[in-house]
Amino acid sequence: MLSLNRLFSRIPAFGATSRQKLVHQMECRLFSTATMQAYSAESQEILVDVSSEAPHVYHMRLNRPSRRNAITFELWGEMKTVVERLEHEPNCRVIVVSGNGDSFCSGIDLQDGLSVSGNSCLYVGNIRKHRRMSCFMKQIFQNTTAIFQNVITTMSNEELDVGRRGIALGRFLQVAQDGFNAIAKCRKPVIAAVHNHCIGVGAELIMACDIRIASQDANFSIKEVDVGLAPDVGALSRMQKIVGNDSWVREMCFTCRNFNAEEALRHGFISRIYPTAKETLDAATQLAKTISEKSPIAIQGTKVNLNYSRDHSDADGQLFVKAWNMGMLQSEDLVESAKAYMAKRKPLFKNV
Repeated sequence: MLSLNRLFSRIPAFGATSRQKLVHQMECRLFSTATMQAYSAESQEILVDVSSEAPHVYHMRLNRPSRRNAITFELWGEMKTVVERLEHEPNCRVIVVSGNGDSFCSGIDLQDGLSVSGNSCLYVGNIRKHRRMSCFMKQIFQNTTAIFQNVITTMSNEELDVGRRGIALGRFLQVAQDGFNAIAKCRKPVIAAVHNHCIGVGAELIMACDIRIASQDANFSIKEVDVGLAPDVGALSRMQKIVGNDSWVREMCFTCRNFNAEEALRHGFISRIYPTAKETLDAATQLAKTISEKSPIAIQGTKVNLNYSRDHSDADGQLFVKAWNMGMLQSEDLVESAKAYMAKRKPLFKNV
């Protein structure tokens, strides 16, 4: 699992001293000293692998290749904490998301997640058996074990009313939604580089990203209906806004059929196709490098305003960006851009 020291030790931009300072600052915001000492040494398996292969570009890989990067609740939590920490890392300007191994993501790991027995919906993951757990997830599971136990109790107790069962299950599902919402809310652009399987929650993961590109062998599916539930981590709220073809979105969600990269490109679900997984990842990295060389103030402001305008009227969007730029136009980046243009050189922008 990912510990902060191991995460940032993989990144050349961090020297030993600055790395330790950053790790210390981040951990102190989240945990007590006792918590850090108790759990940081136990982090062994890395579920989300983070590296920086270009200045200001961070690469986040799903790292369960033996399970085709199937998503567990633990992995959802890891994604949330990694993205939130990268969002607050000044050196990070763009994030690339990919999957390690033969597939991008094969969906939810049903062996770890929900099990249906009679009229009861029980979480049967090995919550108490996770001994190799990051600081963040140890804290999460300590805080939410009671929630999972409450779900088991309430869903199997027929004397309790529907409202109380529903609230318990809602707390359970919020953990999953928060994992992808962290990506959607991140102020920094997130680029998904997809290859082979991108199924169910894997497809919903990339819907939370800003840009989606894929290899020729990529295949997608909105799979939740086939396992007896409505998609609940982003497909129903994001896919229509991404694609703009309501009929096609409903067909995909109702039938759960696979669609390939060509169909995804035709409907605007992805923006580019490349022959191989390697070429796709290389292209995503190059695209991220291009974006990272631009003003981080302008890029983050553009993303925030695009997200706001998507969910509001045209008039509200223009009012919002006007208020935004009343502050952002006072940054040094505007002057640096003009100077660089006149000198025929690349502008150099400070981190944010």
